[in-house]
Amino acid sequence: MNIRVVKKTLKYAAIILLSLIILIVGGAFVVGYFYSDKVTTLVISELNKRIDTEVTTDKVSFSVLKKFPNASIEFENITIKSSKNIHKNDFKKTNADTLLQAKSLFLEFNIIDIIKENYTIKKINIENGKINILTDFYGEDNFQLWRNEIEKDNSSLKFELKDLQANNTKINIRNLIKGFDLRSNVKKFKLSGAFGSEAYFLESNFTAYIKRFAIDNIVYISEREVTTDVEMKVIKDTYSINRGKLNIAGMRLDIAGTINNNEKTEFDLNFKGKDLNIKTFLSLLPDQYTKNIDDYESSGRFYFDCVLKGELSKYKNPKIDVKFGVENGNVKNKKSNLELNNISLTGLFSNGDKHSSATSFIKFENLKSALGKSEFSGNLIINNFLNPLIQLALNTNLDLAEINNFFPIDSVEKINGNAKVLLKYSGKFTDFKNISEKDIQNSQLEGDIELSNMNLKLKSSNYDFTNFYGKGNFVKNNLSIESLNFMIGKNDFAFQGNLKNILNYILLENQNLKMNGKLSSENFILDEFIHSSESSSEQAILPKDIAFNLDINVKNFTYDKFVANQLSGAIYSEGSKLVAQNVLFSTMQGNVNGDAAIELKENGSLHFQCSANLQKIDVKKLFYTFDNFGQSFILDKNLNGKISAAVDYSSTWDKNLNIIPESVLCDSKLEITNGELIDFEPMTKLSSYIEVSELKHVKFSTLKNEIIIKDRIVTIPLMDINSTAFNIQASGTHNFDNEFTYRVKVLLSELLAKNAKKAKKENDEFSYVEDDGLGKTSIYLIIKGNPDNYKISYDTKSVKENIKQNIKTEKQTIKQILKEEFGLFKNDTSLINKTKEDKKIDFNNQKVNIKWDEENPDKVNFDDD
Repeated sequence: MNIRVVKKTLKYAAIILLSLIILIVGGAFVVGYFYSDKVTTLVISELNKRIDTEVTTDKVSFSVLKKFPNASIEFENITIKSSKNIHKNDFKKTNADTLLQAKSLFLEFNIIDIIKENYTIKKINIENGKINILTDFYGEDNFQLWRNEIEKDNSSLKFELKDLQANNTKINIRNLIKGFDLRSNVKKFKLSGAFGSEAYFLESNFTAYIKRFAIDNIVYISEREVTTDVEMKVIKDTYSINRGKLNIAGMRLDIAGTINNNEKTEFDLNFKGKDLNIKTFLSLLPDQYTKNIDDYESSGRFYFDCVLKGELSKYKNPKIDVKFGVENGNVKNKKSNLELNNISLTGLFSNGDKHSSATSFIKFENLKSALGKSEFSGNLIINNFLNPLIQLALNTNLDLAEINNFFPIDSVEKINGNAKVLLKYSGKFTDFKNISEKDIQNSQLEGDIELSNMNLKLKSSNYDFTNFYGKGNFVKNNLSIESLNFMIGKNDFAFQGNLKNILNYILLENQNLKMNGKLSSENFILDEFIHSSESSSEQAILPKDIAFNLDINVKNFTYDKFVANQLSGAIYSEGSKLVAQNVLFSTMQGNVNGDAAIELKENGSLHFQCSANLQKIDVKKLFYTFDNFGQSFILDKNLNGKISAAVDYSSTWDKNLNIIPESVLCDSKLEITNGELIDFEPMTKLSSYIEVSELKHVKFSTLKNEIIIKDRIVTIPLMDINSTAFNIQASGTHNFDNEFTYRVKVLLSELLAKNAKKAKKENDEFSYVEDDGLGKTSIYLIIKGNPDNYKISYDTKSVKENIKQNIKTEKQTIKQILKEEFGLFKNDTSLINKTKEDKKIDFNNQKVNIKWDEENPDKVNFDDD
């Protein structure tokens, strides 16, 4: 090709293009110059006559270039108020006062029409705006803009819309009667067609971010991007969709059908989706239902077929039927790499015969899946979305380790084993968001559960629960356990009974679990629980929301050095109190039976009380087992014999399970048979006063006494220790600081008395001895101090009669306190209330103080105050 010809052609083309530009710009200038004011004035005048609501704008301008090839009138920062009849207070959190706000609103005209003085609006364009289309509870809307009384006139301003566009505009549509709620941010919206014709093709393109789309508060789309591409044929008021594509967050649906908008609006539409992605479909659900969806990835075939048919009006909704299903589905946990595979199900959703939430239902049928060794199958039906009726049938065989790795439970640190569950459930709820106790009570639950080789470690517990084997069945709100065997540490347990109110306990707050049955154990080692706990009284007893009534049977029970065999009884909880009744066990070659109770107080302390009978307990083993009761004055090596006792005891423990000494109250009637005191140091030191070798090893057949504990003091009333060689009478006090005072009377046989007098002549010379007239001699002594530093001195016999009476009075006081606080000694006739006549004499007015002279033990001073 000749280069000169090419250059010449390009030159002519450039000249022509430049001429066209000059012509267009010139023409635009001419049109703008001659027609701007006329068109603008006409449009404003006509709109003022026709619009029946307030309109404000900052500026109105005419332009040929902004929307070229069309001429346009631009309203800058325009606001159109809602029509007057709407009830604005019906709308919460919505600006019902305004129909439209926009940075720019353009009315577009054909330039040639303007030159011909044919002022016809062909297109409306909204940019950077906000539109509220509202219908209140009374059926009044906010978009009735035109005056009804305007008669047909011969104005040259006409509307022949062929294009309606909106860009970067928020569109909210709310119909309170229908429960319709759409909130969207529209990136691009275009609606084009010959709107004024009786028959034409209409195209719609829509790209928006849907914040919320709900009907009757059922959310169908939330926080998702939606695009549409629709072509339809319009004949009068009937719209037939020839091509319809809907894309919701990547899920593509085909749309077909008709919309009739004649006297009433009727739909006959079909939405279909094939080979859809499961994850995409699940992501369309509201976030509160899919919080952990990002931890999983899915594959498989999902299908969707929706029919929308019927009238849409103020008081009617169309019928909605949706069929869906999954085939060859797989869901993988990205953290554990475990995969739930071979998922299959068929489903159906419908808004029912009345097309409302109350008649809506959803079904999941023929659900099947597998996870490693675990298998699932079942059906689920939910009827009535306002007051849901839930029906569930479930059949599973679970590997618990795999299940927990796939669906992690926050409270579980580790779990393994197997569980078989066969359940049927039916329950109706008045409000699914606020489940009530009545809802659960009216539910029906039945089925079987079987555990095998299950092991469990909870994050909040220091214990390992192992070797679970059990069978049970659900009946309504209860779980009946046929057998359940398990271990906690080295402790084995077997349970048979019922767990009542179990559904309420699991699903509701502030509910109690009630446990009835039999609990047995071959070996129960209490040390494991005490040492594993945090030594807190709140953790030392069962939680307040678990109530139980159990018959217990423990073959071997141990705690530290304490060992009990064949322990049996009944234990039950009552609020914050734990009670044990008819407890029996063998220990230390004897037997024990009794009752006990422990109660958690509001300040966190524990109050303990018990009433027990001991029969022929080995004294040496008793002292050894309890580490000589925390004292070193008399040790297990110093004792032999069998003890029987009736004990009433109470005390309070602080939050750290330490006994509060001042709270201890005790009354113990005891009897020791075949007793021996062996190398008891205070007894051997009596040889300084009584030269008798038998004091090193005292044997006696029977010792009876009643021990009182109050105000940190152990009070020992007068008691007799009888042997063939001599008898000893002793009494005294021993406080919790290990300080004691004992008064001892030694009654010697005639032979031993002579030996004592020979060895200690001062006994006779200073009258520390007494002859009872039957050939036996008594010596009075005081033992006072503490185990590391005590003294023995002679006592005087002048106050011996007062000792017994003082002890008796103290004993009666203890009994009265225990009776009033804990209901003990109910059958003790010695606690009869005094009559008014008995109270006439006031012995408290006669105060007598007895002062012992430590330097001269014989001297006793009686002082009247």
